[in-house]
Formats: sequence, structure tokens, C-alpha cells
Amino acid sequence: DFLAARRRQRQLDEERAEEEARRAAVRTAALRVAEARRRKLDAVTADGAGRLRLLRLKLRDAGAEASLQADEVEAASEALPRGWSPPARPTSPPPLDAEAVAAQSEAEEQKQVAAFQARCGLSEGDNGNDVVAAARTWYDEEEARLAQACEAMVDYAEKLASIARGSADALSLRVSAFDDEDAAAAEARRRAAAGERRRAADAARRDREREEEAAATRGGDGGADPMESLVKPILARHGAGCEWEDVAFPAADASLPASAHGAKWQRARQLCLAPVVFGRSSKAADADAIDPSDISQGALGTCYFLSALSVAATRPQLIRSCFVTTEPNEAGCYCVRLFRDGRPRHILVDDQLPAHGHGRPLFAASKQRDELWVSLLEKAYAKLFSSYAAIEGGHVDEALVDLTGGVGGENLSLAEEGRDP
Repeated sequence: DFLAARRRQRQLDEERAEEEARRAAVRTAALRVAEARRRKLDAVTADGAGRLRLLRLKLRDAGAEASLQADEVEAASEALPRGWSPPARPTSPPPLDAEAVAAQSEAEEQKQVAAFQARCGLSEGDNGNDVVAAARTWYDEEEARLAQACEAMVDYAEKLASIARGSADALSLRVSAFDDEDAAAAEARRRAAAGERRRAADAARRDREREEEAAATRGGDGGADPMESLVKPILARHGAGCEWEDVAFPAADASLPASAHGAKWQRARQLCLAPVVFGRSSKAADADAIDPSDISQGALGTCYFLSALSVAATRPQLIRSCFVTTEPNEAGCYCVRLFRDGRPRHILVDDQLPAHGHGRPLFAASKQRDELWVSLLEKAYAKLFSSYAAIEGGHVDEALVDLTGGVGGENLSLAEEGRDP
């Protein structure tokens, strides 16, 4: 009886262990499914947010243009001599308040994203896929609604522009009958008022663009395609003679350590004869362009980061994978992928670099004069931590994790273990 009881107890213990293992496996699988679902939702919301941001900017620009053209019509009426009938006025009110619609869309998006994330965290099984599908549907519907609003506002602005042109032509014909001096004064007043309004509208548009770019360049996660959501909108607004400036990481002393205050910032085209992200290797004509021996430190205490960069450069694909933008462009805009707390962050930087008076980068650079990859990676790393001063001093293993997304090691103190180092 004793042996039978022992066998029974052993059998119960084995069944209990199997049940615990099964439950642990179920919990692990559920956590993996939840994490995959959350990442999918993050990707959908990041992609949709980028599309809606561009449409809101277009809608606000159309609203500003419509307001400007309405003022043009009003100015033409005020500039007419007394007794003359005013030109035609718009026969219909604006189809919508562009600023109010854009602001309402932003608020609704924040509300919806919070709701989707809450539902995603509570859902189980296939219900999580329903949440992702619902998020994708909402973004598609909101994009269609904003696109329709943009089209209506653009049509209204074009109608006002046509009226304004006709009003200006009528004014020119009517004032020609008066004294030349009075006509010139009236036309000068009209042009001055129109110019002032257009300058104000342009300034407001530039401020909105800077705000949009600053929000985008603070670093997005790895969900949406960074070339589509971050780089291309900037390239569309900037080109030859209109280089992009990163307002989130300005070319100013605020981005530099105290020892480098007053340094001159120069564009890559001023520092290099033919700027390239990756050039030719210094060792052989057919060798890979990424060579650890080309890394040069400069006047910033980032030897730990450059050591990590040298380690990663022994596998050139690791360095290439850090760059979304691999070719130079007229806007001087580059997108670099780094990691923060294990999550990918896409960092936008311009090609302005602190430089010596003799035309060489003040901080880290490639020994190949036209190569930019070393300087751009160090600048993106500085922006990730808010300034060049913030990255002075550190550990190689932590920098490797920030470059590759890998898992950091553990530091052991031999003194604490009682061993002779």
C-alpha cells in the first residue's frame, strides 16, 4: 500500500508539472500574439498618421490661399475711386473652415488611436486582427474625407483667384481715366496691401511646414516606410537653392558642447568636392567602401561610439542598414535608423556639420574626404540624445546596441569577485 501510494503521488506530481508547463506555453504564445498584434497596429497607425499629416497641411494651405484671394478682391474694391461700383464679389461662402476641419481631424485621430490601442490590449485571438482592420479602415475613410475637403477648398480658392484677376483688370481700366498720379498711388496702395497679405500668408505656411517637419524629425518608430512618411515630403518641398534645415536639431551652439561654441557650420557641398554617403575604399579599388580604418575621431569625446562603429563596419551591411537615404540629394536631408531602448528610431538630419576654419569637419569624419557616413551617423546619434554634448563619454557595448538593436552584455567586476585582475 505504501508503494502504491508513492506511485500515485509521483503520478499526480508529473500531471501537475505537465499542466503547469502547458499553461506556461499558452501564456507565452498569448504574449507573442499580443506583441505581434501591437506591432501591426503601430505600423498601421504610423502609416496612416503620415498620410493624414500631409493632407492636413494641404488643406490648411488651400484655406490660407482662399483667404488671401478674398482679401485681394476686397482690396481691389477699396482701391477704386469714390463713385465707382465695386467689382464682383464671391456669390457663395467658403465650403468649410479649413483650420477647424484640420484641428478636428487631429483631435479625432488622437481619440481613435487611444481607443484602438486600448481595444488591442484587451482583445484575444482573432479579435486583435479585427482591431487592426478597424484602424486601417478608419484611416482610409479619414483620408478620403480630408481629400474631399482639400478638393473643395482648392476649387473655391481657384474661383476666388479668377474673380481677383478680373477685379484687378477692371481696376486698371477704370483708374486709367483719372489723373496718372492718383492712379499710380491707388495701384501702389493696392499692391502694397496685397504684398503684405501674401508675405503674411507665406510666413504662416512656412511656420506650419517647420512645425510638421519638427514633429517628423524628432524620430519615428520602425512601423511605416520612413522614405515615404519622412523623407519624400521634405524632398517635395525643398530642392536646388532651397536646402532643408533641421529645426529640431539646429545648426547653433545649443547643439554643441561648450568647448565648441562659436564653431562654423557648413554644408556637405562646402566641405566636399563631390559628397557621397559611401565612397571608395582606401585599400583597393574593388573593395567595399565601408572601411573601419577610415574612421577619424575629431574634437568630440566619442571614442566609445566610434569604436562601436568600427566593430560594426567590419560587417558593412550593418552600417548600410543604418541608412534609409543612401544617396545625396539637393535638399541635404538624410534619414538614419538607430535604436533606443531596443526599438528602432528613424532620425532625420540635414548635412550641416560643425567645421574647422580650413574646411574639415570638427567632429568625427571619414578619412576619405567626400564620404559622409561617419559624420552623419555621429550627428544622428547626437540628435537621438538631444545634443553633441550629451554623447561625450559612454560604453562601447551600449553604443553597439544603439547601432544594431542587439542585446547588451553584462559588466563583471573582478575586484568584487575577489579575483586578481
